[in-house]
Amino acid sequence: MKRYHITVGARTTADGTVRTGWEWSTINGQAMAREGDEVDCPRC
Repeated sequence: MKRYHITVGARTTADGTVRTGWEWSTINGQAMAREGDEVDCPRC
Protein backbone atom coordinates (compact mmCIF):
# COMPACT_ATOMS: atom_id res chain seq x y z
CA MET A 1 0.00 0.00 0.00
CA LYS A 2 1.39 3.41 -0.96
CA ARG A 3 1.24 6.31 1.48
CA TYR A 4 1.65 9.92 0.46
CA HIS A 5 2.75 13.01 2.35
CA ILE A 6 0.16 15.72 1.73
CA THR A 7 0.88 19.39 2.36
CA VAL A 8 -1.13 22.61 2.58
CA GLY A 9 -1.91 23.84 -0.93
CA ALA A 10 -1.90 20.33 -2.46
CA ARG A 11 -4.67 19.53 -4.94
CA THR A 12 -7.08 16.64 -4.41
CA THR A 13 -8.45 14.20 -6.98
CA ALA A 14 -11.75 16.14 -6.91
CA ASP A 15 -10.04 19.49 -7.72
CA GLY A 16 -10.06 20.56 -4.08
CA THR A 17 -7.24 22.24 -2.16
CA VAL A 18 -5.86 21.42 1.28
CA ARG A 19 -6.37 24.52 3.49
CA THR A 20 -4.91 23.64 6.89
CA GLY A 21 -2.05 21.56 8.23
CA TRP A 22 0.28 21.02 11.16
CA GLU A 23 2.92 23.74 11.01
CA TRP A 24 5.24 21.90 13.42
CA SER A 25 5.88 19.30 10.73
CA THR A 26 6.80 20.59 7.28
CA ILE A 27 7.84 19.19 3.92
CA ASN A 28 9.79 21.59 1.70
CA GLY A 29 8.54 24.46 3.87
CA GLN A 30 4.85 23.52 3.59
CA ALA A 31 2.82 22.40 6.61
CA MET A 32 1.92 18.70 6.54
CA ALA A 33 -1.81 17.93 6.39
CA ARG A 34 -3.34 15.36 8.71
CA GLU A 35 -6.64 13.55 8.89
CA GLY A 36 -9.28 16.07 9.92
CA ASP A 37 -7.57 19.15 8.42
CA GLU A 38 -9.71 21.45 6.25
CA VAL A 39 -10.05 21.01 2.49
CA ASP A 40 -11.93 23.17 -0.01
CA CYS A 41 -13.83 20.87 -2.37
CA PRO A 42 -15.88 22.38 -5.20
CA ARG A 43 -17.49 19.01 -6.02
CA CYS A 44 -18.60 18.14 -2.48
